[in-house]
Order: sequence, then C-alpha cells, then structure tokens
Amino acid sequence: MRQLAKQLAATLLGLSLSSVALGQSCYTGTIGTLPIELALEGTTREGQQTGMYVYTKYDTPIELAGTLKRGVLTLTERDSHGKATATFTVPAFAATRRNYAGTWKNLATGQQLPVVLTPKFDL
Repeated sequence: MRQLAKQLAATLLGLSLSSVALGQSCYTGTIGTLPIELALEGTTREGQQTGMYVYTKYDTPIELAGTLKRGVLTLTERDSHGKATATFTVPAFAATRRNYAGTWKNLATGQQLPVVLTPKFDL
C-alpha cells in the first residue's frame, strides 16, 4: 500500500511540473463500501483539477480530471476511448476540512454511491 501511494505521488509530481499546478494531496476513503486511495494534483490557476484513484483491493489506477470551482470538486473518469464513465462530486471541498463526503455516479446506469474521504498527506 505504501508503495502504491509513493507511485501515485511520483506520477502526480511529474504531471504537476508540466501543468503548473500547486501542490498535491492524498486521501484514503471509500466509494460505497470499497476502500480507495485518491491522489489529487494541485488545482491550476484556471480551476482545473487532475488526479487518480485506486480501489485498494485492485491497485489499478483510474485517472480523473475536472474542476474545483466555488468549493465544489467535480471529477470525471473516462474509459480507454475517452468516453466519460463516472463522476465524483464533492461539495464543500476546502483545504481546512478533515473529512469530505460526496457522491460517485456511474454515468451508464445512473447508480450513485457515497464517497467518504480523509486527508492522508500533502506534498
């Protein structure tokens, strides 16, 4: 698990150096009942947000891209063809919070699952 966190951080560090983002943050939490680890690149000046998450059990990174505007984090995951497959929405997303709650939505089925996140560390 620590190795995965290091890999995510190293990958995001490379992304942030090329996109002029400010900082990175890692979180642990759940989508529904499944444990996840989430790494977010710092938000760009334009409000763009990128990152990736893994289901702890599977260790397969899922890339995310979206925005952080007016405290609402909205991220989209896409399949290998670039088609949007799911969204994360986390209202009241601010650096000072210790816990976050939001929703993950499967765009094909409409299924929604609760998302719970706790900050793990910042780079």
